[in-house]
Amino acid sequence: MTTARAERGVRIVTVTREGGNYLADARVSIADESGRRVLDTRLDGPWLDVELAPGRYVIDAESERQWLSRPLTVARDSRRELYLEFDANADSVPATTLR
Repeated sequence: MTTARAERGVRIVTVTREGGNYLADARVSIADESGRRVLDTRLDGPWLDVELAPGRYVIDAESERQWLSRPLTVARDSRRELYLEFDANADSVPATTLR
């Protein structure tokens, strides 16, 4: 599985806390600093590439009834990676098989 990556934007990666295995099928929601939801999706794979306008956001994610919330600041013309680590209750795939 390969994907083209934009020169700028945000990559959100869902992994297991122990072992760092990729997780698919997480629900991810992104809200801007005013609380307006700008994205709400379920991931087909372990990552999401998205371009966001510069600003502050809150990333909410759920996998196997585990909820995470993380702040994110996006600067102009930059790339960011945000790893969301979940406890491994579901089937996961070793990270090396998808790289």
